[in-house]
Amino acid sequence: MIPKHSPVLALLAITILALSSGCTQPKELDVDLHPVHGKLTLDGQPAAGATIKFIPVKGSHAPNNKYRRIPAASVGENGEFELSFDGIGDGAPLGEYKLVAFKLQAPEGGGLPFDHFRGKYLDENNPITTITIVEGDNDLGSIELSSR
Repeated sequence: MIPKHSPVLALLAITILALSSGCTQPKELDVDLHPVHGKLTLDGQPAAGATIKFIPVKGSHAPNNKYRRIPAASVGENGEFELSFDGIGDGAPLGEYKLVAFKLQAPEGGGLPFDHFRGKYLDENNPITTITIVEGDNDLGSIELSSR
């Protein structure tokens, strides 16, 4: 006869085993990050709510998916952004990157969000610009997009 508590005990034992064997401290990145900030505008107005991504250029010193992440930022109400790689605003590794952007917007009346820029700035084969991240502070200034 199986005791009534054995399923509970079995679940507890599995949970303890899973936690003790699968939980490890996150790995420290073995790459230096450098602050990157700037402003993104559309037709002279802040591109608030847009997301920018920095795609590593093949052959540059950028980490080409070694970490399975890319530097990205959300654009604030004033158009300003700070690039993030491993934590909010921590910057990006050295290297050359292609800049792409999109802005998800919900349609009136509901439904799936769409890109406010209609994919115009999302093609990494035709990026907005190419940026080289150098040691120290990287102030990208103002990056201007046009709706035309």
